[in-house]
Amino acid sequence: MSGSNIKILVIDDEELVLESVVMAMERQRHTVASAPNLKEAFSKLEGDEFDLVISDIRLPEGRFGGMEILKKVKAERPDTEVIMMTGFGTIENAVEAIRGGAFDYVEKGSGLLIPTLEHRVEKALERRRQKEKLSSLEEKNRTAHSAPNWTPAMASRTSSAVPGKSWNCSTS
Repeated sequence: MSGSNIKILVIDDEELVLESVVMAMERQRHTVASAPNLKEAFSKLEGDEFDLVISDIRLPEGRFGGMEILKKVKAERPDTEVIMMTGFGTIENAVEAIRGGAFDYVEKGSGLLIPTLEHRVEKALERRRQKEKLSSLEEKNRTAHSAPNWTPAMASRTSSAVPGKSWNCSTS
């Protein structure tokens, strides 16, 4: 999963924050879409698949509209990572977001929003890569275990089934 193949949706009603986050993710060579409200966010989620969603918790359509985004993403695309951000951080919000399946929760208030997000995005994408690798290995394991396992005992049974053929499967 190289940077140019990563698709990120950024959702925030604050234009300056939205533009800053989009530009930061584009600098990291990610493909980025943005939405300033819930309606546009839901529309983009319906029309495309994203590797990562970065969403503000408070959006104009509701006090905690970003939590609706989190629930929708995790219900429909559980492998998509979600990072929640807010300018009104509380421990209760953070706990709710993490319990709801968010990878992380970032406060917008500090001047470190962009470097913090860049770091957390890379961690979220690394987790996604790890999950994909694990899924691939689990699939290979299922495939390997569904094929018959060849053992020396099977070979001895086969040798008696083939007239005139002798099979030596001893390990000495």
